[in-house]
Amino acid sequence: MILVSHSVLFLHHYANFGGASKSLLELIRAFPPAEVVAHVIVPRGRVSQLFSEHGIPVITTRRVALFDNTRYSYYRGVRWAILIREFAALPWVILALMRARRLWTTIDIIHVNEITLLPTAILAKWIFRVPMVVHVRAVQSTRKTLRSRAVAKLLRKFSAAIIAIDQTVGESLPRGLPVHVVHNSLAISSRASQTGERGRPFTVAMVGTLQRAKGCLEFVQAAAICKDRGLKVRFLLVGESARKPKGILQSLLNAVKISQEIEPELRAYIAEKQLETYVELQGFRADIENVYQSIDAVCFPSYYDAPGRPIFEAAMFGLPSIAAISNPTPDTFVPGTTGLSIPAGDPVALADAIEKLSQNPTLCRSLGAEARRLALSNCDPIANAGRVLSIYRDVLHREGR
Repeated sequence: MILVSHSVLFLHHYANFGGASKSLLELIRAFPPAEVVAHVIVPRGRVSQLFSEHGIPVITTRRVALFDNTRYSYYRGVRWAILIREFAALPWVILALMRARRLWTTIDIIHVNEITLLPTAILAKWIFRVPMVVHVRAVQSTRKTLRSRAVAKLLRKFSAAIIAIDQTVGESLPRGLPVHVVHNSLAISSRASQTGERGRPFTVAMVGTLQRAKGCLEFVQAAAICKDRGLKVRFLLVGESARKPKGILQSLLNAVKISQEIEPELRAYIAEKQLETYVELQGFRADIENVYQSIDAVCFPSYYDAPGRPIFEAAMFGLPSIAAISNPTPDTFVPGTTGLSIPAGDPVALADAIEKLSQNPTLCRSLGAEARRLALSNCDPIANAGRVLSIYRDVLHREGR
């Protein structure tokens, strides 16, 4: 068999390390090295440093231009002001792409790590003149609007293939698009957690970027409720802020209450309610396996109404999730079987679910075991990398490359 090396340009959107960053890194690392040569354009920050440390060629930029039409954060009202920031990013994007074009002259395919990157992706396709694969990680808005139709038209025109991370995301995309479902990979040397380990209180955690939309405030509000109920529960917030408030634009976003920055508010609430012994903000941690081995359940009270990577990471350690998902598909989260479902924005419901698991270790272990079985069936890195590589080959074959 003759191996053909594919040179792939990956476009990534976040500077700080989160679920999408982990998933992209694990995908690249799972590819056969002789068959995929990866290059990455990414905003300057922790993620760019991590990719470089793994020997992946990186070009950094101050920002990338985005357009958000996801179910939760589609543009409406004052949220249209965010587009000012995206237009301001275009010169930096063009400079980074032109530099990449000079340095990386043999790119075969562009892999866009999130659909919100469409403005940057279309510029990249125009500059490199190669096929484009779009990875969709967030559930899309299904509202029948002009912008939804425009996004669908752009996908049909510019994308050679679309990868959805699960059925929930795939079903939110317009019909007729070339969509392939490939789950996120989990390169974790996992082992089941010992629920209720002797010598420590029942421990729950939120893992990932600290954002308002992730339900971080409801998490610490649930801690206050559990404290008032006299429950012995420990709460961990593991992650860092997505974007530190700075500059006139960020101040404007804060003023109109559309900024995702939440850390100062969390710290103020913890101090006000005297939760210092209940809630711990641990910041970014590279030893994520140690985190999951020291907790009993993960919480994902997100407003996005979709499962996130922490649910699957926790499952690999035999841990159940408490998640705000109203209509999950069976390939991701099964309420009452792999975890407990709660409404978004409801700290009382979150506290109730935490209390239920803390008082019933048998149920907690049973949910965790089922969650692990589901994750193992979908998240194998080698198998998923092989599926993506097959998509590349099919696209390049159809394009005559």
